[in-house]
Amino acid sequence: SPIGNDRIASRSLGSSIKAVSSYRDHYEFKQTDIDINVKEAEQCRADWIVTTEKDMIRLRHLSLPENLIALSIELSADKEFFEISDEIDLIVYEI
Repeated sequence: SPIGNDRIASRSLGSSIKAVSSYRDHYEFKQTDIDINVKEAEQCRADWIVTTEKDMIRLRHLSLPENLIALSIELSADKEFFEISDEIDLIVYEI
């Protein structure tokens, strides 16, 4: 599953992203998906294969490489967020 935007993820991880594989939300992963990503990581000489914690749980029934890690994503909001929350509600409901 992609991590939003690869440029943002690259800055967050503090490293370069060698390749990106995208899957739709709730995709049912198969062993061939893992095998393809492992091969691509080897070709790109990537040290790590990164996924989200959500997808890592969904991958646990497959044979996973040792260099597959889950990115923990934490959401936090500061005081300003709550001060403008009424505006945010309007934007969300209009989408």
